[in-house]
Amino acid sequence: MLYVIYLGFRFIMITNASIVPGEGLGNSIKLGSLMYSIINLLDRFHYRMKISYSEKHYLETPITVTVPDIGLRMVFENSDKQELVLIEVIDFKSLKLNYNGISLNNIAENAKDTYEIEAQENSDIVSTVPKRVENEDPQQRTNITLPNLNQIYNQTFGPTYPGKLSKNSDYYTLSYPGISFKFKINLNDLINKLIGLGTNVNDNTILSKLLNWDKNSDVACESLSIFLGSSWENFYETFQRSILDNKQTTKSGNKASSSAIHISKLLVNLKLGIIKLIFEATSDKNQPQEYVIKIGETTQQEILNILGSPDDYFNKFDSRLLIHNHLSKSFKIDLHDNSIYKFHNYFRFGLDFLYDLNSSKSKSTGVLKKLIIHNGGIIESLDFMKWNKCNWQLISGQYSDTAHPFELQDDISIDSSMYFNDIPPEFFNKIEGNTNLRPVLLNRNETEFIDNDLDIINPDEISDNNNTILEKHPSRDSTVSGHTSKTKTWGQSKLYGCNRCIWEVVESNGCITSVTIF
Repeated sequence: MLYVIYLGFRFIMITNASIVPGEGLGNSIKLGSLMYSIINLLDRFHYRMKISYSEKHYLETPITVTVPDIGLRMVFENSDKQELVLIEVIDFKSLKLNYNGISLNNIAENAKDTYEIEAQENSDIVSTVPKRVENEDPQQRTNITLPNLNQIYNQTFGPTYPGKLSKNSDYYTLSYPGISFKFKINLNDLINKLIGLGTNVNDNTILSKLLNWDKNSDVACESLSIFLGSSWENFYETFQRSILDNKQTTKSGNKASSSAIHISKLLVNLKLGIIKLIFEATSDKNQPQEYVIKIGETTQQEILNILGSPDDYFNKFDSRLLIHNHLSKSFKIDLHDNSIYKFHNYFRFGLDFLYDLNSSKSKSTGVLKKLIIHNGGIIESLDFMKWNKCNWQLISGQYSDTAHPFELQDDISIDSSMYFNDIPPEFFNKIEGNTNLRPVLLNRNETEFIDNDLDIINPDEISDNNNTILEKHPSRDSTVSGHTSKTKTWGQSKLYGCNRCIWEVVESNGCITSVTIF
């Protein structure tokens, strides 16, 4: 089933941004950026977001984030790091765009309106918040001049190879390296003339007819797409094939624009409690950095030296630890001792660390007692986008030693690209001694805050767009039923306890939202 949700609060903004083909919009919306970074950026400015995803094939299909207030739609691959692979401007009525200093669309505001200007630091995206009149119609407040084919081809971007005319001759797509434009042919007379040219007409003839039409506004730009590739056709075919093959679509040259450090993979040996953190190389010249930590030995100070200051922290007596109290007996975790614990949250890395501050091995800083690995990219989890997605790989470690903790030999490896039901029974047999795991049901929406703006809508209500990349997956449904029951079970999950780890699994789709290593 395909679901769409709304996140955030209504807060109208009008923005200016420069277009960089093959890269993005301004300094903030960049191809290769992580969904975690983009959504948190938009949420910081209270943008209303609409998120579309497939429930049945969640990990195999892309995620689309639409920002209605500025007519922006972004597509993120969902197989690995949830990187931004496509940016679409689908409405030119609010987003003011320019390319090399040349304006693409003109949005003329009434002089009576006043604005409060707020510019982002190190960014050319400027947010203007109008002081609005109650029940004011935005269409009456603005005069919109849309870009047209003649303007794009002859003035702004220059000549390129002829584009493609739709079968009904009502749309024309023109492609440049890294960017394409979709034009709506608004006049029936022009459409009939194009149809009259016949099916075997030369592409150059069609382009010439459109460019030399008397009224430029009859061939107005309806949307544009920014992508990585030589043409729209090349990108679209590659991306569609990657969806069907469930392969990673981003290329090594398509790095996130942010200078922030990212963990590319986290390896865990469950038997030995040894974890390896592998960081992405910051440039082509640098090698990935690797650090090894161990449950019960590595100190808080050592982890601070590796990861820097945490995004948040709290002690054992915080209410957020109560979730584990009823698991202490079943999962052999003693949470009722006299030790003092402290949690460090690294939301940007998708990791939490629990330290025992009374440990005799390090009385000054505490010793690592527990690690929680999050997948904050699971939409139906209440932790969605609070934590980043951390890509992990686990081995049971039954046939390894401290000198070679991550050499598989005859061991079984599992990773974060798998659903919980995809984990082979042999893996649980190795770490638990049996395959009969009994889950504990956890209903988070009874005890934790849920955004009242959360809403599930029928995807049939969404207008189709020929340029959208999120098409129906061959093996998924396109309609939604049972919205009431869906809302009631939102955030409901199951906890499975094993030797040295606890799994939290979203009940609706079987995705693993977190793994606790202890």
